[in-house]
Amino acid sequence: MAQPLVGSGAGRSDTKRTRIRRIQLLDAALETFVEYGYGDVGVAEIVARIGCSHGTFYNYFDNKRDALDALLSRELSELVSVAELHRPRPRSESEFVDALGTLVRRFVEYGNERPHVLTFLAMEAPGIDEAALATMVGSYGQLGQLCGQYIRHGIEDGYLREDINVEFAGEAVVSCLMGAVLPLILDNTALIDVDSTVQTVVGFLCYGTNAG
Repeated sequence: MAQPLVGSGAGRSDTKRTRIRRIQLLDAALETFVEYGYGDVGVAEIVARIGCSHGTFYNYFDNKRDALDALLSRELSELVSVAELHRPRPRSESEFVDALGTLVRRFVEYGNERPHVLTFLAMEAPGIDEAALATMVGSYGQLGQLCGQYIRHGIEDGYLREDINVEFAGEAVVSCLMGAVLPLILDNTALIDVDSTVQTVVGFLCYGTNAG
């Protein structure tokens, strides 16, 4: 029986290398967009960042705008995942306050770790074109719906006021989260005190929801 010329693991290895190279290209695109601005960056600057060819770039993306779409998809998915607590639904006021604190903590820690990403998403991406703006608005809306869901659960379980406008409250939570990391957006060298920020934001939000 003829033996295969290539081992069965070769395909998986190629797939892994492909995935790694794509990540490297997206990371390079992010770094150059943040450093120089999207409008002043071309494919040449992106590939020079990691020392690969134009041909390699076009193996993965049609053009710079295509790379931007992939980058926004990756980073916004990561940002939304920060708000997904993956924990049991709070069943009491104290559990809700604890979950809210976890949400704020995760968001601020994310900002401390990746301030340049927040700067790009908040300051650069919305002004690139209408499609990018729509993508950003849609993601903020998704965050608002997710936060609103936590509040809706509290109303349903009887520990939050029934007259709360869930949609508005969810958007307010997102606004508070973005406000909490604003110093990082304006100055990537800043570092936010996580504990004091959690205490301040949670206290402010709970005053409005009559929790805590």
